[in-house]
Amino acid sequence: MGARYDYYLLKDSEGGAQKEGEITGKPPADSPFNNNLRHGFVYERAPHVTLKSIANNAEIDVIWDRWQKTLEPLRARLNAALGRKPSAVMPGLVPGIHDLSASAKKDVDGRDKPGHDEKEKAWEKAWEEWQVPREVDDK
Repeated sequence: MGARYDYYLLKDSEGGAQKEGEITGKPPADSPFNNNLRHGFVYERAPHVTLKSIANNAEIDVIWDRWQKTLEPLRARLNAALGRKPSAVMPGLVPGIHDLSASAKKDVDGRDKPGHDEKEKAWEKAWEEWQVPREVDDK
């Protein structure tokens, strides 16, 4: 309990007041210092970021526009390389539906389930930006 650590600064010390002033941007206090432990330590602070501040940030639109100019041609080249045709994506599709096993494609009598072919064909349509896989699979 009696050890001294030079990397801990007391708020009620000359060095602590100076560091607190650097962190807060306010001039350091000129009051007499007693090195009282009860006043606490000087801590570094991290900015408090909320989802509201991110959502209301006007800079996001500028960033999105700048990166869209770069990413949109890449997505078009990817779709062209995969032979996917640009068209509206079928609503309700979830990535991975094309990986169903053969038994899942059949009904109880062994016939193809109705509507499954349309879902399979929908995957041949061009990927939208949210559908592009982030990792490469075997296919």
